[in-house]
Formats: sequence, C-alpha cells, structure tokens
Amino acid sequence: MKQIKGFSLLEVAIILVIIGVLLSGGITLFNILTKKQQTEKLKNKVDVVYENILAYASINKKLPNSLDDLKIDVYDSGTNKLLYKSATTTDICNEAVNNLLTVNDKVSGYVNNRVAFIVFSRGDNRCNQTGDTSGTNFTIEKPENNVNCIDNTPGASLPYDDIVRYITIDDLRQKICSSFTITTTSLPDGVMHQAYPSVQIEATNGVKPYTFSLVSGSGNLPPGLTLNSDCTISGTPTQAGTYSFTVQVKDNEGKIATKRFSITIQPNKPRITTEFLPYGQVNQGYCAVVTASGGKTPYTYTVSGLPSGLSYDTNCGSCATNDKGECIHGTPTQAGSFSVSISVRDSNGDSDSKTLTLTINPELVSGGGSSSSSGGGSSGSSSGGSGGGSGGGGSGGSNQVCVYNNTGAKKDFKLTDGTCITVDDQVVAQCIQSTDTGKLYLYTSSSGNCKGSELGYTDYSWAKSKDANGDGKVNFNSDGTISDR
Repeated sequence: MKQIKGFSLLEVAIILVIIGVLLSGGITLFNILTKKQQTEKLKNKVDVVYENILAYASINKKLPNSLDDLKIDVYDSGTNKLLYKSATTTDICNEAVNNLLTVNDKVSGYVNNRVAFIVFSRGDNRCNQTGDTSGTNFTIEKPENNVNCIDNTPGASLPYDDIVRYITIDDLRQKICSSFTITTTSLPDGVMHQAYPSVQIEATNGVKPYTFSLVSGSGNLPPGLTLNSDCTISGTPTQAGTYSFTVQVKDNEGKIATKRFSITIQPNKPRITTEFLPYGQVNQGYCAVVTASGGKTPYTYTVSGLPSGLSYDTNCGSCATNDKGECIHGTPTQAGSFSVSISVRDSNGDSDSKTLTLTINPELVSGGGSSSSSGGGSSGSSSGGSGGGSGGGGSGGSNQVCVYNNTGAKKDFKLTDGTCITVDDQVVAQCIQSTDTGKLYLYTSSSGNCKGSELGYTDYSWAKSKDANGDGKVNFNSDGTISDR
C-alpha cells in the first residue's frame, strides 16, 4: 500500500491564508449587499412619504404642517424620523409663496431656488448631511464626498448617504392645481346712452393679485366703455353694434390666461311716446303734452299742423308740460280733424317723428230753456212716457243737455252727488247744466237703489259734443255711449 504524505506546515499556512481571504471577502460582500438592501429600503420609505405629501396637497391645496399630518409611518428605522421642510402651509394654488426653499443639487449640478418642500432620510450613517430644517437652504452632495454631520452626530465627517426627495412650486402646482383660467363665460349686452351694467371678469387658480388687459390687436370695447384695473367693465356706450375682443389676465407669478368676449350694444334712438292727442272744442281751453323716451337727453321737439288758436311752446300756464317745459295749449277757433306732425331730436342727433290726429269739436249751441219732470218747454220737447213727464229744451235759454235712457228697460242713473233717479224707457233721465262738472253713471238695476254694476257714464261736455242737431237732447245707451236723440 502506498503511504499518503501529509501537508507540510507551509502548505497548511497557505491554505489557512486562502480560507481567511475567502471568509473576509464573503463578509465584505455580505456587508455590501446588506447595506444596499438597507439603502433601498430607506429610499422606498422616502418615496412613500413623498407621494403621501403630494396626495395631501392635492386634497387640501396646501402642504402639511408636519409629517404627523399624514397619519402614516414616517420613520426610516427605529426612532429615526424622516426630516421634512415646507416653504408654505397656505393655499398653494391661489396665494403667493414668498419663502421658497433653495436646494443645491451637486449631483445634477443645478441650484433650484423655487422648491416647495423637501423630505429626506439621514441614511445608513444616521447623520443629517443635507440641511437644517429650521432654515431654507439644503445641499445634496455626491456620494463619494465626505460631509460633516449637521446634527453633530459622532463621526463628524462621513461619506454622504442621505436619501432626498423634493419638488418645485411650479411642478407641484401643475400636479395639484387646476389650470389658470378666466371663469367668466360671457358679458351682458348694453343699450346705447344707458349706463352699462357693471360686470367683473374673474379668473381662478392663479396667484393673486391679477392684472387684466386687452390683447393688442384683438378688437376693442364698445365706445364709451372701459376695462378697469380690477377688471370691471363700466361706462356708458355711445354707439350700437357688436364688439369682440380678447381679455388677458396675468397672475402674480407671471402665468397668463386669455378669453374671447363679445358685447352687443342695442340701439337706443329717441321715440315719441305720445300715442294720441285728446279731443278739443272750439272756444274751450286746450292742453296736451308731447313726450319722448330713449336716446340721449336733452331733446328738441318740433310740432306743426296745429289748428288755429293752438301753439306749441313753454307758455303753458297751469297745463302739464314735458321734460322741456313745453306743451300744446291755447283756445281752438276752428273745428275739424287736423294732422299734427311731431318730431323729436336728441343731443346725439338721432330723431323720431310721428303724425297724430287732433279732433276739435264744434262749439255747442244752447239747447233751450230748462226742463222739468212735468214736461213742457217751448222747443225741443220730448213726449212723455209711462213713468214721468217730458223733458227737453224749453224756453229760457239755459245751457243744458238732457240725457235720455235709450235701453228699452228700467235703469238707474246716478249723479256724482249721490242722487239716484229711476226711470222707464224713453223717459228723460236728467238734464245736466253747464255748471255741472260731475259725471252721470248708468247702472244695471231695476230696484231703484243704484246697487247694480256700473255700465258707463257721461259728463256735460261729452254729452253736448254728441248733440249733433243742437236740440239739447241725447241718448245714453246701455253700453255707456252717447248718441244724438
């Protein structure tokens, strides 16, 4: 049998050295793998907290005061809480942020001074090497650089291994805020020469204050209107038409929004509002008012074609007048129907015209003597009926007119002094004297108590104007009209 030779001491030593090297390398490799795993775990923790901060801001439109507001685990390991600093805890979308953070990112080589918040872990060395959260300046070093511990952790200068996430205010707003936009959808129409209804154009999701202006070359506001610094449109339009233009709004941080608008200004030329002229009577005083509306005051009126005895001016006495203190007045001396031409011109030069008919009735002639219920009268008498005497014009020359019931049935007539007179058909109801300024009412009643519903009325001047043959007698019809008898 062959004898096996044992290892020499030198060979054993070499083997032990090799085993030691292998063990040392394995331990080192194990440590490297373990550290990498720990770093990845810390990175995931920072990422989760970062995303939760964004979610909180999206819901509340502001950043949390502290990480405790998130209601999640914010520790990297054990009792080491992640570090967090925000530039503001107010409305992110609509308010200016004046104390933004600055991050000097030496890995990317860029210094960003518009950072909204930063969140970071102290890393595996448990040393804050990024920045004091009581301040606003932070630095992200390259991993190979040794950096002092800001929080005085033992081991003053260590390789930088903090894990950091941050976002700028602009990127944050883009993520959580709606677009900066003009919210006003349309503008009201206006009327020429009338104050425009003051309206404010509004915007949202920008940082106030806003600055509004018209985009050059996009069109113009209606003449007479202005866009004020607070974006209210006001004034009094002077020209009709449709006007289109573009409004631009800029917020406090330079964001811009625009919108196209149109305003229609309706024409408002003057219009004569007088629809008719009242009847007149020869040798009786006459008053009438001519009025207008719209356009731009003051007005200038012109009236022509008046009958003899009437004029249009300011010498109106006790007559009612228009805005110029003018009226049609006088004592007509000529009966007939006259076409009166009326025109009005406003201070802007716009005008309107209208032709109205003015009827002047003839002067009434005396109907004869006074009437009585027993009949009589030297002229113009009426034969009596079944319930009373005759009436009509008698001698004596009193200025009167007798009104007869012409309905064929018993009626009640009531004077304004309260007197009730019950008559049968064809019987004189009442003779109205020229001094009587009251009205005679016709009622539907057969009881003589004047409690029925009113059918109509007449008065002295109207009754006499219907006395075509001048005998002082007219009929009061059941519909309240008057006709000659």
